[in-house]
Amino acid sequence: MKPISRLAVLALLGSAIVGQASAGQIFSQGGLAAILGGNLTMEDFEGNGLLGPGQISDSFLNSTSIFGGYGPGLVQGGVDYSSQALFWNDNGYLGLNTRTLGDASGWRGFATEIAFTSPVTAFGFDMQGYSGYSMTGTVTVYDTLNNVLTVNSVNGGFFGWEDLSGIGRVVVSADSDGYIMIDNHGYGAVPEPASLAALGLGALAVIRRRRSQ
Repeated sequence: MKPISRLAVLALLGSAIVGQASAGQIFSQGGLAAILGGNLTMEDFEGNGLLGPGQISDSFLNSTSIFGGYGPGLVQGGVDYSSQALFWNDNGYLGLNTRTLGDASGWRGFATEIAFTSPVTAFGFDMQGYSGYSMTGTVTVYDTLNNVLTVNSVNGGFFGWEDLSGIGRVVVSADSDGYIMIDNHGYGAVPEPASLAALGLGALAVIRRRRSQ
């Protein structure tokens, strides 16, 4: 096998660093997976062990939560989900074809908050709505100091965001006449460009040592 050259290493690292330097919206699950790779954690809200539609009606859910004798481990670690009235729907509830999580307070228009226990650099989720109700609303992304990174209007579909400065929490808010339920929530952190550069220097050092030998 032909050994990789110094220029090839620099080219690979350069392309990686350029790719990591971007910050902005992610438009698909595939795009999120490409960014995070093996660092992707996926929560599909399917393996929760709860029976029947709408089993959870509480204000808080994380990996340590216990409901009706089920838990802990109902969801993946690293995230706290909260709202005025969280609702975890079973398959087939009000036209939904999969288990989803969102705010289902009687007044509607309230928000579901996704708080990361450790900063992430990218996340994304699918959005669904109850049959006959709107899915319009906003997704607000905050950094680790609670500063707003972006506010985006949404109407179902997929929403994702990447920011190397670190994402602390996300608020998904439906308009007053609708609901937004989240599903297939992916999240994770990737190395910062400085870390990749350090990795590149290490790789070059190895190449030099091998050549000197």
